[in-house]
Amino acid sequence: NEAIGHAIAAAADRGVPRSELFVTSKLGPRFFSGLSPEVELKLMLQQLGLDYLDLVLLHHPEGIGGMIGKCANGTAAECRANAWVKLSALRAQGLIRNLGVSNFQ
Repeated sequence: NEAIGHAIAAAADRGVPRSELFVTSKLGPRFFSGLSPEVELKLMLQQLGLDYLDLVLLHHPEGIGGMIGKCANGTAAECRANAWVKLSALRAQGLIRNLGVSNFQ
């Protein structure tokens, strides 16, 4: 994320307005439970030097090999739902413009 953040800053220095950039990132299964979605998103924003992301995707619902990472508080479906709720709250705060999914079947 830091390299992308440097590129975004360089574009801003050349006069490219933020509204001309559409920045997408994804949240993997290991960040689906607990406070991890919030913590990870805020870290992404810090590394990118941005106030908001245009699109955040919940990526790969089951993780590699069926592992969902640190999902100690429920099933894979419950952890995905937790992540969606947390990201929806961050969207309401203006930190995310759009939510989606990737690699879901």
